[in-house]
Amino acid sequence: MKALLMLLVASVLSLGTARAALIEVATPLGPDSAVLDTSSGLEWLKLSYARDVSVNQVRAAMTPGEMLEGFRYSTQDEFSCGLLKPQTGFGCGNFSASTDEAQVRAFLNLFVTGFTEWSLYSVFSPEQSRQFGWIDDYAATFGVRFYYYPEDRFPVEYDSQLFGVPLDSPQTHWLVREARDGRDVNDVPEPPMPALLGAGLLGWLGLMLRRRVRAR
Repeated sequence: MKALLMLLVASVLSLGTARAALIEVATPLGPDSAVLDTSSGLEWLKLSYARDVSVNQVRAAMTPGEMLEGFRYSTQDEFSCGLLKPQTGFGCGNFSASTDEAQVRAFLNLFVTGFTEWSLYSVFSPEQSRQFGWIDDYAATFGVRFYYYPEDRFPVEYDSQLFGVPLDSPQTHWLVREARDGRDVNDVPEPPMPALLGAGLLGWLGLMLRRRVRAR
């Protein structure tokens, strides 16, 4: 009975700690070069691996056999609603502000970027770009920038806008791909089993001590 109680407490603790997370993973570009979002099953390339290169260079690197094969530009919904909102507390849209500076800084540090840097996501095809009114040497794209106002009531914010960028100008890019290497997107970080059993044992000991106190 005592052993059963201990295992039950450990199981409850395990269920309580299982949750979606951002996990650093390897890509052909190197170890810890991408971040797996366990809630969506998408791997986001860290911005340090897609900085100071043009849209033309990125598109060329996405072709079969090249370093970015399998990656693509994220959509607006994947970036703003799927990644940014759950991890930073920002709202889902083109502009939002937050009081949680530490959470936003942790997010930016993980992706190796910071405040004031423009970065591109949802870069449209040449055909779509022309529909937005941009000429062939430009791409229509959403860009995002984060801001920090230390004295403000909402010290951190982000602003996303649709604009055109020259295809051959250096930029920073948000690139994403489906999870690879057989990783199960439902696998999320959990405490190691010894820690769970130890926590269960402590809970059982506390329960026994409480019963003894009541019996006196």
